[in-house]
Amino acid sequence: MKAVIRETVVTSVVIEDLDLVVIDEILGENPDGHDYDWEDNYDQAKYWKENEHISIDMLLETVKKIKADGATHVQIVPHCDHRGYHFTGVKLEVMSEGDVIERKKAKLVERILHQEIALKFEECELAKNESSLGDLKKELEKLSNDKDR
Repeated sequence: MKAVIRETVVTSVVIEDLDLVVIDEILGENPDGHDYDWEDNYDQAKYWKENEHISIDMLLETVKKIKADGATHVQIVPHCDHRGYHFTGVKLEVMSEGDVIERKKAKLVERILHQEIALKFEECELAKNESSLGDLKKELEKLSNDKDR
């Protein structure tokens, strides 16, 4: 059977206004704002700066929280409008053969129910598809028999 990887979203963390956070972190908090200049000192070929800086400590704390919530992987997307990042923690796992069969059965049952409901309301038009309804029921029965072995 073909392997199926399940992706489950576990948690989401949004960090915003990093421009202000970093300046306060470097210069100290100042409720009236800071007066400063910024000097870029880097080789353009080695540095791609389109997003805000995030301190390594803040990044590690965020990743630790996401991991503690049960995530195995994380997606990090910049949020330019809010000068921050969206972190989405997901759990990736290979589904067991039994889980795959149960999922297929559930999808087939749902499709059967949708077709049966549609048949009740639109019998004339959908009567032509009755054979496909029978095919879905046979496939469900086959999966049920496969699981029982």
